[in-house]
Amino acid sequence: MKLRRVVNKFICAFKGIVTAFKIDFGVKTQFTLALITIVFGLLIGLTETQWLIVVVCIGAVLTAELLNTAIEEVVNSLSHLMHDGQRKRIKDISAGAVLTISLTSLIIMMLILWSKGVS
Repeated sequence: MKLRRVVNKFICAFKGIVTAFKIDFGVKTQFTLALITIVFGLLIGLTETQWLIVVVCIGAVLTAELLNTAIEEVVNSLSHLMHDGQRKRIKDISAGAVLTISLTSLIIMMLILWSKGVS
C-alpha cells in the first residue's frame, strides 16, 4: 500500500512536468536549452566535476521554470481576487527568479568553456 502511494506521487509529478511542457513556452525553451547543453558537453568532453556542475545548473533552471509556471497558473486562477498591478508584480518577480538562475548558469557554463580553452 505504501509503495503504491509513492509510485502514484512520482506519476503525478511526471504528469506535472509533461503538463508544464505542453502549456508553457518557457518550460519548452529551458528543456531545449538543457538538451543542447548536454549534447555540447558531450562534444567538448566535460570532466566529471564539470558534469556535476552542469547537471546542478540544469536542475536549478528547470526547477525554477516549473515553479514559475506553477505560480503563473495560481495567479491566473485567482486573478479575480487581485488587481492588475498585483498580478504583474507576482509574475515579474517569479520570472525574475528564473532569469537570475539562468544567467548564473550561463556564467558558470562560460567559465567552464573558458577553462577548457573554448572561446
